[in-house]
Amino acid sequence: MTLETASDGAFRYETEGGVTVTRRRRDVAYAGAIEPYVDRLDTRRGAVFSSNYEYPGRYTRWDTAIVDPPLAVTSSGRHVRVEARRRSTLARATTAIINTVRTVGSARPANSA
Repeated sequence: MTLETASDGAFRYETEGGVTVTRRRRDVAYAGAIEPYVDRLDTRRGAVFSSNYEYPGRYTRWDTAIVDPPLAVTSSGRHVRVEARRRSTLARATTAIINTVRTVGSARPANSA
């Protein structure tokens, strides 16, 4: 895996499955930063992950959110569904998803016969 830094400070790399991942990070004031994302999730798909635990020198508070993700993963029992939310995502992600599911599907727990 090769990690490159873009001119705007984003990090970009390509997975073994050929999917290009770009990550952009922005520092914002903590107070009130997550509420706009939470509000959008009333009518759109996405998720908010948050930790309010803080311990000096070890842990800090953090939040991360995504609204309108490119892929939706849902499951019920042993059935998993992966849905590309945009046509452009489908073409790029299909091979990586299929290869990953095949790998996971062929794995057996250590105590299985």
